[in-house]
Amino acid sequence: MINLQLQPGVTPYNKPVAGNNQKPGALLGRKTSDKLSFSSSFIDRQLALKFKIIGDEHARNEEHNTAVFYYKKAINTNPDYVQPYYNLAKVYKKRGQMAQAIDIYQKLLKVKSDEIEAQSLLGQCFTEQGNYKAAKIAYEKAVKIDPKYDFASRSLKKLENLMLAATNPIKAGEIKQQIAKNNLKKALQLVNQHASPNLTKGLEDLDITFDETDSLAGHKNIAQYENHNKKIVITSDYIWSAPEITAAYIIHEAVHAKDKDGLTSVREEQDAYQASIEFWIAHNNGVKDPELDYAAGLYRENPDKLREKVGQTYRSRDKSIPEYSPYHIPPEQQGFFSRLKMYFFSVKDNYSSSTMPIN
Repeated sequence: MINLQLQPGVTPYNKPVAGNNQKPGALLGRKTSDKLSFSSSFIDRQLALKFKIIGDEHARNEEHNTAVFYYKKAINTNPDYVQPYYNLAKVYKKRGQMAQAIDIYQKLLKVKSDEIEAQSLLGQCFTEQGNYKAAKIAYEKAVKIDPKYDFASRSLKKLENLMLAATNPIKAGEIKQQIAKNNLKKALQLVNQHASPNLTKGLEDLDITFDETDSLAGHKNIAQYENHNKKIVITSDYIWSAPEITAAYIIHEAVHAKDKDGLTSVREEQDAYQASIEFWIAHNNGVKDPELDYAAGLYRENPDKLREKVGQTYRSRDKSIPEYSPYHIPPEQQGFFSRLKMYFFSVKDNYSSSTMPIN
């Protein structure tokens, strides 16, 4: 556990030729009718997309056999279309068919050898199988493709430590502890240097640690704020991540901690995601992360798209989450909610506000 030292204030159209009585289309013997033709590759791409969309719908409804059928049709129709491979492998993993998921990633890599996400997920599958040697080779290939792709680099570091622990658990534990300490120290430096004082002021005594986090609807929290003990917990899986990633999640959870009411809501999660993604976009230093980059892509397209996705995710995974909480309400409702704040303050809710994957 490390004490958070947040420092406030640091801050062709055929056109007739003039004078020519020829009709449009008569020029140079051209015909008046235009024919629109589609290449077979274009048709294949559209068919593959249609099959993938149908597969997605069945996957959402847990109709896995039908989803697998349509994902395979999409791949066979257009082998260069990568998304059906990922979705098919995801279904296989959900069904516990790890060998089939591995086969799909390997087939994708034969088509596109520099597909770094597939290379990294292949390593993850091997790791879950207990085949550490194959996993290490897969992760090393991914890091070689792009050293800045953090999912691959942190997975490789974690795996190497796990392999070391098999022969020298004491040394592996010491290395892990030191890496965690250095990660948080560098992340807090980024937060103190770049975060708004309006966010960090008053949070000097907050504790931050890497540890096990809770799960919601089968999705493990990346980070969570625990109001009852004034602590931000980041999943221990991220000990090996870049400090820039840790800093972004500290920003997210600091939004939850700032209001000190122990309650969360859809609006609060939207505000927290927006703050963390704005920070990530400005201060990622070239580091790449699948979850944060996905959210950043939505934000760059339109901030409302990110908020819409966050709302959709939390509503679907937690049916009990309210739309608003005392400090995260529409301006037109603030008068009403302000009258309820003292009531909420009197109820010490230990709810853990959390960051879940939205991809």
